[in-house]
Amino acid sequence: MKSSLIIEMIRAHYAGEGFDQAVRRLAEDEDRKGNSGLALEIRKASRGIDAHHKEPEYFKAVAYNLEDAPDFITIMHPDVQLSDVFVNQDSLKLLERVITEWNNKAALPDGMLPTSRILMAGPPGCGKTFAAKALADSIGKTLAYVRLDGLISMYLGGTGQNVGKAFDFALRNDSILFFDEFDSVASDRTSWDSGEAKRIVGSILQNMDLFPEVMVIAATNIPDSLDPAIVRRFDVVIKFSIPDELKRREYIQSLLDIYLPKTHVDMRALVLLTTGMSYSDIRTTVFSLIRSLCMSNDKDSLDLQFISDVMRREERLPTVEKLRSMGLSFRDIAEITGIPRSTLSRHENEKRKVNNNE
Repeated sequence: MKSSLIIEMIRAHYAGEGFDQAVRRLAEDEDRKGNSGLALEIRKASRGIDAHHKEPEYFKAVAYNLEDAPDFITIMHPDVQLSDVFVNQDSLKLLERVITEWNNKAALPDGMLPTSRILMAGPPGCGKTFAAKALADSIGKTLAYVRLDGLISMYLGGTGQNVGKAFDFALRNDSILFFDEFDSVASDRTSWDSGEAKRIVGSILQNMDLFPEVMVIAATNIPDSLDPAIVRRFDVVIKFSIPDELKRREYIQSLLDIYLPKTHVDMRALVLLTTGMSYSDIRTTVFSLIRSLCMSNDKDSLDLQFISDVMRREERLPTVEKLRSMGLSFRDIAEITGIPRSTLSRHENEKRKVNNNE
């Protein structure tokens, strides 16, 4: 430990200013030497936190400028509310429970913190980031999006130092740390092929233990690939899924109410043709339809033909087999695809014969 930095810290303490900056420089110096554990202890000790993790008021007043966030953090100011989030009922209840805990944390026993370790799991485009932003909005925090690749450093101890900076930033700015695509570094240990990935996860878990006040949200598209030991470190797992028919209808209607409130729409067709799509894909499809309708001179409604024409043009139209599996008649499929009913019927009969012969 550099004597010059210790002397600087002591002088700052008695001068009544610059103490926090001096402590930060001391911790960063230990990080550079590879002593990430000691660096974390220095940061922890400087905050004066007692056994119940209560923060002194003087520390709460010290904060980064949000514009001075580390270059591997992107600040997401919440711009959505929980009412804008479309998820299954069980996941919605879990989100509401977390929000209730944070907004009423004074009711918790002394020394107990609200749920602060959340794993969001599900396919891409199903609302994980959207839900994280809504959660942040509901409890009055900003969302600090951490680029995992940006945490990697070529310098000894640099990776751990960067993770420490992320937690330090989140604490001082009352932000939620959001780690997207967490499976890229936290997959089962047997599949780890990168020492840096292991160091990132180790540092994240270590900081989670040392900074319990910082809310952490990790999102993964492949939950089954995560190391079970890591999953157990989270308080709750919130699952996201491809929307069913009811959720598709609700989501599509919410978009149309905003952008095309008075336009006739063949909702049955649109709900059917978006089967299997994520919320993100549905949004892209609906927006494309709206733009195409606004640019059209001879159309004033989203009927089946118009919907299918636009989706075919953008290669979003389901295959004949998928349309058939949705329960559509040959007449509907013929109208959607432009393939004659007789051709559709003949192809299906031929396919049935082949399957019977096998």
